Amino acid sequence: LQVEETLNPSVFVRIHRSFIVNLNKIDRISSQEVVIRNTELPLSRKYKKGVLEIFKNLSNKVYENSSN
Repeated sequence: LQVEETLNPSVFVRIHRSFIVNLNKIDRISSQEVVIRNTELPLSRKYKKGVLEIFKNLSNKVYENSSN
């Protein structure tokens, strides 16, 4: 069993073949990297679209919840 398969996909996301991160711990995201506690991790082209889509959906949910 792969470790990735045991992680909750609504909390953890793969950003690179070598990195899976907790979405709640990300401080900043750019087109090429993800920053967690001043540590810059690469955001690979392969996973970039999916990661950015997740963040877009998360920011929409936060906005919707704050407007209630």
